[in-house]
Amino acid sequence: VTNKDLNVATVGNPLLALQGRVPGLQVIEKINGSGFMDYVVRVRGGNNSLMQSSDPAIILDGILLNNVGGSAYMQIAAINPANIDRIEVVTRATPLFGSRGTNGIIAVYTKAAGGTSDKTLQNAQEGKND
Repeated sequence: VTNKDLNVATVGNPLLALQGRVPGLQVIEKINGSGFMDYVVRVRGGNNSLMQSSDPAIILDGILLNNVGGSAYMQIAAINPANIDRIEVVTRATPLFGSRGTNGIIAVYTKAAGGTSDKTLQNAQEGKND
């Protein structure tokens, strides 16, 4: 999903802007037990076990974020869509991040971090990021 597509979505929230643009991705807003906004993000085909996390891996400018308590979702939701170059979503299990990639990957590339480079998840999976 490119910056242009994110800015067309008037929600102002990059996570919610993905809803309906990425097949197999579901983003749900909810209020947690503390009364704060929270998100549930699911990728079709991901793990639905009660014993293991079903959250996709969240990557911001090449750094894998720890998503304890949905904190990575909140970090992504807080980014101004105008500052995002693109968001890449892998909706299938990928060996690129081992067991963390089991439920898919949401990778956000910001303009400030040089998001326009050719170092994409697709290239990394194909071994082209040498």
